Amino acid sequence: MSTVPAILICTDAVRTNANLVWDATGRGPNTFSVPLVAADDPSADYTTPATHWIAQDMSATAELAVTWLATTNGDLPQISSVWGVDGVISAEDAMAACGGGNLQVYSAGGLVEGNAAIEWRNAILAGRNLKFRPDEPI
Repeated sequence: MSTVPAILICTDAVRTNANLVWDATGRGPNTFSVPLVAADDPSADYTTPATHWIAQDMSATAELAVTWLATTNGDLPQISSVWGVDGVISAEDAMAACGGGNLQVYSAGGLVEGNAAIEWRNAILAGRNLKFRPDEPI
């Protein structure tokens, strides 16, 4: 099982449901937790509403990355529960959150560490005209 870094970006409109999808798969209740804003907005500050949200897993398995990529085409992963039962997001809502360009998954083969990982992430964000929303001043 090889390790590949993965970056996932969802639109703000589907963040809640994207988090519910990842929660259903056991990946945590708040996977998409880092806000992104338009890179060409020089006035963006910590109060600027996020347009997108990012999640990173720099030690994902290749199999997991393939599974995440498949969700963008409506192929939901198997979960220990049932989609749409006992508080789990419905399959229809999950597919809507992950499809239609609402979710994008990026992965890189081989070991990407240190500055190379940062440069790779920054290149993805730049390609999407996104940047991290500035933190609130301390």
